Amino acid sequence: MEVFVLDLDELRPRAEEALALLSPGRREKALRLRREVPRLQSIGAGLLLRAFFGAGDPVAAPGGKPFFPDRRPFSLTHSGNIAAIALASEPAGLDAEAASPPPPALPPRVLTETEQAWLAGRGGDGFAFLWTRKEAALKCLGTGADRALSSFSVLEDSVALDGAVLRLHTVPWKGYMLSAAARGDASFTPGPIAVDELIRMGQVWNS
Repeated sequence: MEVFVLDLDELRPRAEEALALLSPGRREKALRLRREVPRLQSIGAGLLLRAFFGAGDPVAAPGGKPFFPDRRPFSLTHSGNIAAIALASEPAGLDAEAASPPPPALPPRVLTETEQAWLAGRGGDGFAFLWTRKEAALKCLGTGADRALSSFSVLEDSVALDGAVLRLHTVPWKGYMLSAAARGDASFTPGPIAVDELIRMGQVWNS
């Protein structure tokens, strides 16, 4: 699995140039967002799709998971000032979260009792570790909010959900946690990708 991470601070001065490369649907979606950070996140995610998959928008599988027919599976995520994409040989899920302490009321709502005990005494990166693994697993399956996050544990590197056994892998990245889930090998080494390179890749599809 390949994972590429875009620094949205680097995107900010070239946001208009990136926006012009996006599909009409992606462009409209980004422009509807009034706040700068969500808008940059949307533009960054759209630019990653444009660079690796060209024009057009993905379609949704019955469970809502986006994909491009006859193209390699992918998963998008963004959090704070990063956007990232996973490119895989089979359906995968990728999630990112800042390694910061959660609101006190959140862990009991989304973690199992065993996970809550494991989290006690750990910092914000511990919660981000668990949260991103749960989100990545659900994104891999494409089930979204159909399953409560507190209904399964991700303390181990594999989890059985909906008849599938998913492998999990988590990597710290510059104040964030990045987690991937896949039915096969979920391991990855994230790499930065520059805005210049993404824009060049996006422009190639026009030539």
